[in-house]
Amino acid sequence: MSTTPLVDAGIQNPHSLQIPTLIKAALDRKQAGVVGKGNAFWPDVHIDDTADLFMSIYDAIVADPDKLAHGREGFFFGENGEHTWYEISRAIGEVLVELGISKDPEPTTFSDEELVKYFGSLDGGNNYGSNSRCRGNRSRSIGWKPKYTKEDMIASIKPEIEAILHVASK
Repeated sequence: MSTTPLVDAGIQNPHSLQIPTLIKAALDRKQAGVVGKGNAFWPDVHIDDTADLFMSIYDAIVADPDKLAHGREGFFFGENGEHTWYEISRAIGEVLVELGISKDPEPTTFSDEELVKYFGSLDGGNNYGSNSRCRGNRSRSIGWKPKYTKEDMIASIKPEIEAILHVASK
């Protein structure tokens, strides 16, 4: 969950899409869930690290536009580790138990009906059951230094759940 002056002013959305969607589904079913076994991998990148990556690319262009790769070699991925959807769902489950919403932190597989209800399709919205892997090596080669890790993302789940519950209580 983002915390910026724009969020405080009500101008910027502080939430991502994927984890809050899983949280809302878990709150509704009172149990964390996964698509399949939750083994799909996705890269981690914090929004602040993404902004720093854009600045690193900009700075590299300004410093020497001919030196920065273009075309096929001009992709700069933001990544600082990766997670499985099971890890995210398990962390959601642990918070739900801590808050007294669920009795078991272990995520269960979403049924076909739940996949359609929460994600709009049997493939889990094509995010939660698919792999997306990349490495930010090229980004790091131009000076990008991401700060936030998977552990930071996992730690953000409890405040995210609390924020969603706060909005729902209004």
